[in-house]
Amino acid sequence: MQELTELTNEANQEHIVKVITGELFTLQLFYLHRSESWYANIIYNDVVLNGIKINQSINVLRQYKNILPFGIACYSDYNTDPFLLEDFAQDNYFLSILTSNEVVELENKIAL
Repeated sequence: MQELTELTNEANQEHIVKVITGELFTLQLFYLHRSESWYANIIYNDVVLNGIKINQSINVLRQYKNILPFGIACYSDYNTDPFLLEDFAQDNYFLSILTSNEVVELENKIAL
C-alpha cells in the first residue's frame, strides 16, 4: 500500500500517481461544500471515471477491479466518511493506493 501524502485542504486537487508497476494515473479530488463530501475523477490510459464518492472503504474502486490494475483505500479511526475540507490535510483520513496483488488479496479475504 502506497499512502498519498501530498493531499491538502484545497477543494480542487490534481495528483499524478505512480503505481508500483511504474504506470501513472491522474487523481482529481474535489470537495463539494453543499454535500460535505469528497469525490474523485480517475484517468488511467483510456479509462475515465468521474464522480466517485470517497468513502471509508478497503477499496473505493472495488467495482472497477476488472478494469483498473490498482485500488484506492480510504481509512480512519472515525466511523464516518470524510466530510470536512481539511480531513485529509489534518490526517483525519488517509488515502492509499493498492497494487493489483493487494486488490486480489482483499477480494479473497472478502470472499471467505
